[in-house]
Amino acid sequence: MSPTGSKKPRRLVLDLPWTPLQAILGITGLIGCYLLIALLFHYWAELPDVIPTHFGASGKPDAWGSKQSLIYLAATGVVLYLLMFILSRYPHLYNYIWPITEANAETQYRMASTFMIVMANIIIWLFAYMSWQTIQTALGHAEGLGSWFLVAFMVLTFGSVVVYLLVASRARNMPSRK
Repeated sequence: MSPTGSKKPRRLVLDLPWTPLQAILGITGLIGCYLLIALLFHYWAELPDVIPTHFGASGKPDAWGSKQSLIYLAATGVVLYLLMFILSRYPHLYNYIWPITEANAETQYRMASTFMIVMANIIIWLFAYMSWQTIQTALGHAEGLGSWFLVAFMVLTFGSVVVYLLVASRARNMPSRK
């Protein structure tokens, strides 16, 4: 029930098969999860007990701690990826800026679902990169994430949101393909 006492109308639920792009993105993200976990197994014995645990805006380490923090980093990345991957199958649960109608539901759901998988991929690959660079820094082969990391992170995440919103906005009144 809404605050006014009226029932919120139920949104149309569609069972949409994956597009080839969504399938490729799903596989790419799962590869990222595998590589993130494989990194830990491969380098664990070589890592010192104290590693960088935080990087400043410059990309240089500014806090140090236990190598177990890499487990938390990897687990966070994998869990976020999997949650977003699963959520991508339920676009009728998302909040949309514009009304979802029978005419535009398929188009809007496909775009939102693809956007969710794109964001999941961005997250898992950024987490994989952060883990790789943390390991390389701890082993003395690198000096941090790189000065460009923060800019790349912002461009990838916010850029993806802007692109999705622009494309979905243009398609909000377009009927779905049948």
